[in-house]
Amino acid sequence: MKLFGNRSSGEVLESQEVTAMALAKVFKDAFMDVTVESDGDLKIKDVYNAFVSTDEKSRFIRFRVLIRCSETADDGARLKYTNSVNTEFIVVRATDRKSAIVYDYYLIIEGGVTKKNIVLTFRKFMPCVGSAVAADSTGVLA
Repeated sequence: MKLFGNRSSGEVLESQEVTAMALAKVFKDAFMDVTVESDGDLKIKDVYNAFVSTDEKSRFIRFRVLIRCSETADDGARLKYTNSVNTEFIVVRATDRKSAIVYDYYLIIEGGVTKKNIVLTFRKFMPCVGSAVAADSTGVLA
């Protein structure tokens, strides 16, 4: 089954072609450890487990990592940490979900995207998450 025909990594894919199965192939072709979760999201095993999904209207690809919070981290500490991440780091956004911090990034695919752009964006996102995690100097993360 050809997901992208005979296209090279630099050819533009239409946003409607960017499905979970197509993304799984893109990441597998880039030698990444990928599984498709029961909800349709991709799970990529890297330094952190990352989840990759698209929206129903094929507007974007969402890259997401969840890191558990310490049970002793209070609301104020989590808020201060997420605000500092959102101020200091451009590529990653942090959101407090009480029991975990969610780091994410949206790659807009309206108008098309290349396989290379998808992989390079993911490869840029993951070290930014690592830097954001390393910036936790107050023990918010478990």
